[in-house]
Amino acid sequence: MTTVAGFDISHVDTEPKQVVVPGKIWVTHLRQSSDISAAIYWFGPGAEAGEDRHDKTEIGYVINGELSDENGTYTKGTFFIAQAGTVHHPRSENGAIVLIVHVDQEK
Repeated sequence: MTTVAGFDISHVDTEPKQVVVPGKIWVTHLRQSSDISAAIYWFGPGAEAGEDRHDKTEIGYVINGELSDENGTYTKGTFFIAQAGTVHHPRSENGAIVLIVHVDQEK
């Protein structure tokens, strides 16, 4: 069994499925519903996501590499939280794989 942050991901295809930023950021959605969603994001070296505005709380876990925003740098094994209503600008100088969970705390 392969786990990431306690989640069994052995059934998840390890290749990204959707392009977010051509040549820089890809995503595979693991679960999507009205109150919770989860996805794995691949950030290539030098990737910048631009403005990322949250209508739900975002919980992130860095599986590999390093991700940065205005609030700091998150390395392998690090969790981070962005509250609903906040904006940040994620980027990765050398690349990263990140598990992202969005939770609607109002439901």
